[in-house]
Amino acid sequence: MTAGTVEALVIVTPFEVVKTRLQAQVGSISGKGAAELKYKGPVHCLGRILAKEGVGGLWKGAGPTVFRQATNQASMFTAYTWLRANLWGGVEELKPWQAGINGLMAATVGPIGRSS
Repeated sequence: MTAGTVEALVIVTPFEVVKTRLQAQVGSISGKGAAELKYKGPVHCLGRILAKEGVGGLWKGAGPTVFRQATNQASMFTAYTWLRANLWGGVEELKPWQAGINGLMAATVGPIGRSS
């Protein structure tokens, strides 16, 4: 869960804040409506958040994001280990195609578990 927590705090949350602010805008992104938008793009949005709210503004809503990422990573690493042992017989080294299949299957566990 540490990997997911660090990932969420360092990378995911700031990007989620910028993405959410851009998606929440009402208006056209081209033509006359574009002039009325609060944020013109990701870099502009980032600059406005930093100017108006400070660095802490990039971590608004960190709690749910940290929980989601931490549980996703914990699920993925657990599934990866289980699949490696049970699907491939616990071999010492997986071939690249086996590692790819194993990783793809393991990566689906967190999102699928969260959606049910």
